Amino acid sequence: MGTRRVVGLGAWGMAVVLLATSAQAGPTNPGPSAAAPGAMGVGAMPMGDRSSDAHFIVRMIPHHEGAIAMADLAVRRARHPEIRALAERIRTSQGREIAQMRRWYRQWFSKPG
Repeated sequence: MGTRRVVGLGAWGMAVVLLATSAQAGPTNPGPSAAAPGAMGVGAMPMGDRSSDAHFIVRMIPHHEGAIAMADLAVRRARHPEIRALAERIRTSQGREIAQMRRWYRQWFSKPG
């Protein structure tokens, strides 16, 4: 693989990461405050009475959402069918894991309002 191609892939990968991390909050990406009431965002979550488990969930959900955003791009843009197939599997598995983490968070850490 030539240097030019590697640089191009690096730039594309960086663009994917930037897009994934700047996604707007919505029904599938509620953001830290929806996943964990009182959270202030990535790197700024007050731990207070939160456990390491709660912190892990709050931080992993956006991480998985980023993987899904990257996989979405791969499904649309990849030239090789193997990459598209891998991206589809990533979307499915990461989506299931996000749903599981949200269920656990609601069960274990949501306080009755």
